[in-house]
Amino acid sequence: MTTPMTTTVDDPGEPGWSKQGRVRTDPDVVLIATAGEVHIARDARAILGREGIAARVVSTPGPQPCGVRARVSVRAGSALGWYQLLGDAGIPVRLDQFAPGGPYTALYAQHGFCAERVAATARAGLARAGHREGA
Repeated sequence: MTTPMTTTVDDPGEPGWSKQGRVRTDPDVVLIATAGEVHIARDARAILGREGIAARVVSTPGPQPCGVRARVSVRAGSALGWYQLLGDAGIPVRLDQFAPGGPYTALYAQHGFCAERVAATARAGLARAGHREGA
């Protein structure tokens, strides 16, 4: 099944990868990120891949329809406006607390805005969507 998305940012050698912004295989979970957060989503995809969970990273400027129920948005900012994208089984990972000064990497680390948290949230989204291992 081909599901229209905005832009997939998976590696070209991976099955299901497409330059045309289409997911050619149905992943277990979709990780949705915007520009600066894509690297966190990609790292989370690698963690999930080692666990046998097929994750697709999609970079999008805004909500797009998707047939996969387990969805995680990765956003350094408010999740407001992203709940429509997430659907009934989706969960946001967000960083909506900011402090003056310091590099963004220190802020990310202080608030747990990292690949491990995205991967854990993806597992929770899979459970919420009723996904069974090996299904």
